[in-house]
Amino acid sequence: MTAVRTNVFLLAGQAIQPGLVVDLLNLSLGAHAFAVSAADRLGNGTTSTVTFTIIATPESLRVDLARFLQNGAIGDKLSVSLRKKLDAQSGKEVDAQAAATIIGDVQYVMGLCP
Repeated sequence: MTAVRTNVFLLAGQAIQPGLVVDLLNLSLGAHAFAVSAADRLGNGTTSTVTFTIIATPESLRVDLARFLQNGAIGDKLSVSLRKKLDAQSGKEVDAQAAATIIGDVQYVMGLCP
């Protein structure tokens, strides 16, 4: 038996460091792939890929908003009409990435409603 010589970890085609904690809130809605490749000293290698899908739910919207408020990505003054304020405040009162994530999640959840 030979020891592993190399490991490569890819998330959505981007290399990530072993042991890195990946915050899935930073991934867009939809399908993603996580791949691990390894090779031994003799050059024998293998790759394993797992696909997963990020979705939004009413509960995930609640949690996402709470996290964005807690980390300062959304200012405390945000209230009344979330969608209008997010559109108007994207990049100002609300971090642009936070606004895009919330808008996408809301649209996804609304699409599930009859």
